[in-house]
Amino acid sequence: MRRALDEGRVSVRYQPQLACVTGGIVGLEPLVRCHEPGHGELAPVGVIRLAEVAGRVTDITEHVLATALPVSRHRS
Repeated sequence: MRRALDEGRVSVRYQPQLACVTGGIVGLEPLVRCHEPGHGELAPVGVIRLAEVAGRVTDITEHVLATALPVSRHRS
């Protein structure tokens, strides 16, 4: 899992969360996917299971947060 993160094979896509009454978007759920050479794309549930087994849930969490909330490296 660490290697997939380092090689840029882990991506985050966002699924909208909708309000039942209005149908408006009220949030976004990040879905993590991983491209495995020779096997294609691993679905979010597979990525999470793999991260749990490998003890890399924190790495995945940090990747999602860094993707969703990029920090500018330029300071005023």
